[in-house]
Parts: sequence; structure tokens; C-alpha cells
Amino acid sequence: ASLRQLPPPPAEVATWTRIQLLGNSILAQDAADELWLVTTHTQWNQLLFGKWQRLDRPEAVTRWVHWVAGSAVVALGDDGELYQAQAWLLGLDLSVAVPANEHWQRIPRPEGVNHWLDADTWTGQAAALGDDGEIYYWGMLLDPDNTRVFPGVHSHAWTLIHLPRPVEVARWTKVR
Repeated sequence: ASLRQLPPPPAEVATWTRIQLLGNSILAQDAADELWLVTTHTQWNQLLFGKWQRLDRPEAVTRWVHWVAGSAVVALGDDGELYQAQAWLLGLDLSVAVPANEHWQRIPRPEGVNHWLDADTWTGQAAALGDDGEIYYWGMLLDPDNTRVFPGVHSHAWTLIHLPRPVEVARWTKVR
């Protein structure tokens, strides 16, 4: 196998600080705390790249505190809110700017949570830590017959489930 270089970064990007694979796309963060996406696809056994597209932040967010990518991108804004962008939506050809409100959806906070502290995501599921020290889960759960019990991260119908703590744990401090 041969290594392929990513397309050159946009002119306004001095350096990448973090990069993560996301389905048929690559998500990267630059030194200015912006998130960028480039799509990939194969044609005739060749890996081809689209062009880099900056993902606009929601208006209330001036910078991302933390972000993770799996079946979706879950990002914690400096406003204390969690936002989710669907991987299948981000994987589209973003040759034109996509307004933030069309790809970021705010994750609702359960009663008693004033802001989110941490989050993680994996295939079809995600979890977040509230400032109440509790972990809340959403995503695809299967019952013993392998049928969906709750909608997965591919829908906008979030059902947050409070995950119980063992008695010896007073508060959770991280999700990952």
C-alpha cells in the first residue's frame, strides 16, 4: 500500500493540530480552533479527495472545547452546550458553504444539567458528562431480538438515558 498526501490545506490554515477519520471523510482542527472536513472516495482503485471545507460553528460558540468523531461528530462548545453533526451529512460534497444550523444540532440538556463537561462517541452511540457529575447516553440500543429500542445518533430524536453509577463512585469525572 502506498501513502497518499492529503490535499493542501486552505491558505488560512497555518498548521493542523488534530486529525481524525470520519467514515468517508477526514476531520481536522487547525491552530485557530476551526474544524475542517475533506471527503474521500475511491474510483478505479484510486483514493481521491475533495476540497477542504470549514465547518461553521453555531452562533453561540466562539471555540470548540472538545470534539470526538464516530458515527457523528459530537463537539462541546465554549457555551457549555453539546452539538452533534451527522457523519452521513458531513460526508456529502461540501463544495459550497453549509450554514452551521444545517449540520449542527444542539443536544438537549436533562433537568439538573446546566452545562456539559465531556463527551465521547462510537458507532451509533454517544455519551456525555453533565456538570451534575452524571453520565447520559444516547444512541442505538438493541433489545434481545436485535431490534432498536432507542433511535441512534443518525436521527434527531435523542433519548438521553441516565447511566447509573456504582455505589462507590460519588461523581464521574470523564466519559472516555
